[in-house]
Amino acid sequence: MDVIAEYHGARAGTDGTGESIDDRTWDDLLMDDVFAVLDRTESTLGQQALYHRLRSAPTGAHLEAFEALVDLMATDVSARERAQAALGRLRNPAGYDLWWLAQPDAIESRPWHVIFPIVGAAMCLPIVLAFVWPGTLFLLLSGATVNLYIRVYSARRIGALIASFRMIEPLLSAADALGSLVAMSNHALAPLLRSLDEDLPDLSNTG
Repeated sequence: MDVIAEYHGARAGTDGTGESIDDRTWDDLLMDDVFAVLDRTESTLGQQALYHRLRSAPTGAHLEAFEALVDLMATDVSARERAQAALGRLRNPAGYDLWWLAQPDAIESRPWHVIFPIVGAAMCLPIVLAFVWPGTLFLLLSGATVNLYIRVYSARRIGALIASFRMIEPLLSAADALGSLVAMSNHALAPLLRSLDEDLPDLSNTG
């Protein structure tokens, strides 16, 4: 529940849904338990979206489009099954951190980080020279030690990011599959799904 709630905390007050339910009221109403009963989502991102919508009540965004989506999923079995199949690829727990990748400070970059590719490239020279000057094996050993230290140091900082990056391809594939719902609904879902058509091509090209 903590990682699900983090997504809501990041979006609260920034998406036009108004004030969210405060922690005390949420706890008094046992809304964590209510969420557990209502949760029939197919993905980790779906859990976060459901939690955010519950805590943003009663002023959820695009209410008419949301009702149109509910009607579509309730009446069109084929559309519902396609949506479930697409979202089913996003069950990996790493998906809980996908929203964090979009934050401005998600990846910390400092001027001295330029040393990483330099050290990696410098390792190539001793490897080549070792065939004609065996003494360079000492330099190779020293460079390997430095590289090992850099790897251990950076792993602590970017380990969580790597798992989230691996979820980007399944996310884009799911978005592509869900984009067809716009046409099926005669554009009634456009306020909810418009960004799939607008942003997906650019995101896919960067991958």
